[in-house]
Amino acid sequence: MGIKNALARWTNSLAGRILITVLGIHLVILTIAFYFLVKLVENNYTEQFVDYVRTDNLRVSKLIKHELSFGNQQQINEFSDNLLLDGQPVKLIIKDDFGNVVYPENLDLSKEAPFKEDFFFGDNNDNLYCIKNVLVSDDGELLGSMQIFYDESPTKNELADLYQNGIFIAVSYLLIVLVFVGIMDTYITQSLRELTMSAFRIASGKYNEKLYSYTSTYEVKLLAQSLESMRRELVNRGKQLSDREKRIRALLNNISDAVLFCDHKGNIESANQAATRILGYSTKNLLKINFNQIVNYDTAKDSMNWPVFEKIFETNAVNKDGSEIPIEILMSGLFQGNKTIVLVLMRDISERRQSELERHKHYTEMTHAGRLGIMGEMAAGIAHELNQPLAAISLYLQGSMRICQPELIDNDKCREIYKVLKSADEQATRAAGIIRRIKRFVRKEGPNESIETVDLNKLVRKSIEFIFIDKQYSCIQPELLLTEQPILIDVDSLQIEQVLVNLIRNAIEAVLDQDSIHQLLKISTSIDADNFATVSIVDSGEGIPYEIKDKIFDTYFTTKTEGLGMGLSICRSIIEEHNGVLWCDTSIREGAEFCFKLPLTSELKHTQLTESARA
Repeated sequence: MGIKNALARWTNSLAGRILITVLGIHLVILTIAFYFLVKLVENNYTEQFVDYVRTDNLRVSKLIKHELSFGNQQQINEFSDNLLLDGQPVKLIIKDDFGNVVYPENLDLSKEAPFKEDFFFGDNNDNLYCIKNVLVSDDGELLGSMQIFYDESPTKNELADLYQNGIFIAVSYLLIVLVFVGIMDTYITQSLRELTMSAFRIASGKYNEKLYSYTSTYEVKLLAQSLESMRRELVNRGKQLSDREKRIRALLNNISDAVLFCDHKGNIESANQAATRILGYSTKNLLKINFNQIVNYDTAKDSMNWPVFEKIFETNAVNKDGSEIPIEILMSGLFQGNKTIVLVLMRDISERRQSELERHKHYTEMTHAGRLGIMGEMAAGIAHELNQPLAAISLYLQGSMRICQPELIDNDKCREIYKVLKSADEQATRAAGIIRRIKRFVRKEGPNESIETVDLNKLVRKSIEFIFIDKQYSCIQPELLLTEQPILIDVDSLQIEQVLVNLIRNAIEAVLDQDSIHQLLKISTSIDADNFATVSIVDSGEGIPYEIKDKIFDTYFTTKTEGLGMGLSICRSIIEEHNGVLWCDTSIREGAEFCFKLPLTSELKHTQLTESARA
């Protein structure tokens, strides 16, 4: 089996194919040349034999004609016997003119084979060349006939020797060619084998080994140079691919999202460091588990229209300790030949969920505060409206009590009426006190534990962020002109934020129906000459008509179809409660400008005064 494999490898090698090709060519050429050469020599030999026989036949015919003309039977017999002993004729038959056999005597022709005359060498396949002559004297007299037979065997033996020598020469030539081709093949293919061994060593990992041939053969040297150029190019490309892979690996390991590569069954094949950090597994352990242990793989695929994924799928992933983590998944299929690889991008959205909960909680608190403000303002309005009739009732009761004083009228019935009036006045006074306490509570008069020192710029940014959560406002691009330094104020941040949200939302609704090129929403903060923090909100809407300028802050006044008329009234109340001022400037050419100012915190105010004094 080993010899057979070695022979198969040799026949498929360059050396074997060269040798087989050269031998095949020489074998064909030698066969053709040997055939024509042997035929040529054979024809030459046979032609010489035929020429000799024909010539000798003429000579013998003349001698026999002479013996028939002048000799007797004994002389003819002696001549014929000597003739057969001397030359190539091996048989001779002589007949007289009557057809009787003259020589050899006592020959029975009936027992002889039929006579066949030969024209070419080897006719009749009997190793004899037969010639028949009619013997005629010089005078034209018929003397008889002669049949002479020549032996072809010596000539055939010479031809056989010739064939044998030719085959020997051809085989010797082929052996010489074989040795020569083997030497040349070794000389030519040795350098190729060296190149092949160098290529094998390079393929095994020795990339810095150079390919060089010490032969002087131009083609082999050109092949070695081409292979060396290819090796350098492959080494350079390998380095580039290695560097690119390192950069991609570094990029994958430094992004905050988890990246997983899985097969079509969900077996994890590779993962970045973020995946180990989010899921709590080590890289080694993560590659041993199936994606189904983290997320329901089939459900994720079905929900994302496998194999084309264009949407983000939100679900919960199971951590190593069994806890669930809210995540976003984006999956895509990569097809490499017959193998399908699934790329999974996974993002931990725990912080975003927490932020959404906090934002929702803040929104709920602001909504609740707004409702409380509306209710407080309504209560204040009701208290204001009830305070006057209660005061009138108290005055009427006091007047009636003066009329019915016991000192003036000594009447038991008047004294009873006086007591009732006094009791009613006390209850009216008590009701007025209750209303004043409600009003003070609504106005937050007195100490307030919600007052804190905040940065006005941060409140503005926070309010804008809160408003633009609503996607219908995403087309508006506000222009912020905020001071570089923080503006510190002592306020109830929730209430001031409620004022900012109300004013900014009114400005957005005023420009929402305009083209984007005409929309303007500019929000700026500053500190005025009186050391008050000032906020300005300018829009490019239709503006506020001059005739309703003084009514827009009144309770229950509104220009909106579904408005309650409480927003600006509440905003003014809140600003005034913080010792500030809210106003509207309609002097601008287009739109409206709402401004309010609040006192700075005492420390910042002292700093501003100091800087002004130094200036």
